[in-house]
Amino acid sequence: FLLGFSAGMIIPVSAAQPDPALAAAGVMEELKSWDAAAVAGSFDESVGGDLAKTACNLIFNPMLTKLEYKIGNAKTTGRRAQVDLSITAPDVANILPDILSDTLGIAAIQQLTGIPMDLEGYLARRVAKTMGAEELRTIRSDTTMYLALGGDETWKLDLTDTRNLNLLEALTGGMLDVASLLE
Repeated sequence: FLLGFSAGMIIPVSAAQPDPALAAAGVMEELKSWDAAAVAGSFDESVGGDLAKTACNLIFNPMLTKLEYKIGNAKTTGRRAQVDLSITAPDVANILPDILSDTLGIAAIQQLTGIPMDLEGYLARRVAKTMGAEELRTIRSDTTMYLALGGDETWKLDLTDTRNLNLLEALTGGMLDVASLLE
């Protein structure tokens, strides 16, 4: 559901380059400076609504700014290319459950007591504290970015290639695995 792997999502993929390795570096730099508000605006209100937008703004944007990456080998076959990457990202698979558990606890207290609480503010402070921690838990993943040669003869992230889901998993620090457990 993130980064354009479903219809209607917006992602930064304008880092078109004549060289696949440069295109991969361009995509990674755009992701690191990504404005999550643009993506949050594309959420369907009936699916998650304000909570989904809040999560996108408060979790994904700080997470993406913490990305580190190294470009590896690039291989071209016709109009397709693959670029090996080593990505270090916040270990969201282990960080997110703690944050959500704390937030759900506060929501339960609010529900039981009827005392209004600023859940969005609490979530923002909790995420900022976690993502800003000096000892932030990270995970390194070796993955591959799959690119396609566009009509303008430049390499672009191929959103039709489902193998890029492995890239998404690396970018989100294992969050897809956590999300799949919740389904």
